Amino acid sequence: MTTEIIIASIAGGALPDVIRIIKTKDQPAPVYFASPYFWVGLVLQIALGVFASWLLNSTSVKEAVLTGYTAPNIITTLVANYEKTQKTGDKGITSGAKTAFDKLLTFWRN
Repeated sequence: MTTEIIIASIAGGALPDVIRIIKTKDQPAPVYFASPYFWVGLVLQIALGVFASWLLNSTSVKEAVLTGYTAPNIITTLVANYEKTQKTGDKGITSGAKTAFDKLLTFWRN
């Protein structure tokens, strides 16, 4: 992997959260930005994006961005909606979430 591909994979890995932040740009900055869960989650998303690009052997910048974006986006969407998919009914986290991790899940859900 070239440096260009790695940088594109990093950008792709961060893209799901960047898009979510842009969607809420008219609102005050969320509290969870100060939470370590947000930053650890972002680093894991970026690492997953780079790993996916390496695993699928991305050869162009476009492929690296798309692969880097897709892998963490799928994972964060699945994690954020996990509780909603239980057969026992909707146990999703509401906007009144208490913990920083609950707020991060709510952020990923949007």
